[in-house]
Amino acid sequence: MATFLAIAAAALVALVIYALTSGAPARADCIKLSFANTLGASEVKACGGRARRACANGAYPSLVDQMRAQCAQAGFPYRPR
Repeated sequence: MATFLAIAAAALVALVIYALTSGAPARADCIKLSFANTLGASEVKACGGRARRACANGAYPSLVDQMRAQCAQAGFPYRPR
């Protein structure tokens, strides 16, 4: 029984270490918007050039405050319509 518990504990530790160290780092040049939709909440995510264009074109005019904050966080200038 002790051997089984030791193996189970080692497997759990290995899984925790893997979960903490794997995965891609978050990109700094992304914008992410959440808004109400007819079927619940919707989400828009754009990174890189697509995010830069959305910020420059004043996309999503009904979400001006979110756009301004997300564009500033991503380092892109926001120009409202």
